[in-house]
Amino acid sequence: MGMDLWQYIVDLFDHWAAFMTGGIPVAILAIWERWRGRNVSFRFYVVVFLVFGFVAASFQTWREENKARLLAEQTSTSSKYNANRWEPLSADETLALRSEFRSLPKEKLSVLCAFAGCTDLADSIFTVVNDLSWTGFFEGGYMTDGGIRQGIEIWSYSTKRTSREVVLNSIERATKGRLKISSHEWEGNPSPEITDNINLVIGRVR
Repeated sequence: MGMDLWQYIVDLFDHWAAFMTGGIPVAILAIWERWRGRNVSFRFYVVVFLVFGFVAASFQTWREENKARLLAEQTSTSSKYNANRWEPLSADETLALRSEFRSLPKEKLSVLCAFAGCTDLADSIFTVVNDLSWTGFFEGGYMTDGGIRQGIEIWSYSTKRTSREVVLNSIERATKGRLKISSHEWEGNPSPEITDNINLVIGRVR
């Protein structure tokens, strides 16, 4: 049983008592007055309506228990769902990040998000980037050797090492440390068209 047995019994009694002290006694008297003299005793009507009240109370108790159980399951599912999603930037965080980025030289900053749980955060960050006319893209997919990793990473070549760290620190300050970002560097000699790339990669929450 979804709820504690004792609580179920208490609720059942409460509903049954409510039926018995409501309009049912009046209905018993009215029907008995109408059918009096037809060889049906008053006790029969009392028994019938007591049974009816018990059945109705049982149904009402079950319906409320089932409703509470479904609500609890929905709440649990919602909590699990939200726990696996990155929250978007709040209004204050958006203003703070806009202020941070506005004081910097324009960069080629792309925001990469490859699963549903990061879209809200990725979109809110890229909106700030795009509004300030920074170059870069919102990418809905990317390839890594180990699949989608946990946390948020920022990548660039060594040519943009300083800028990468500045962007990282700006985001962490704007979110007051809510977002923690790990810094990484691509190896090799990049071609001219990608040497200035900075990628913010948003992975799994956990």
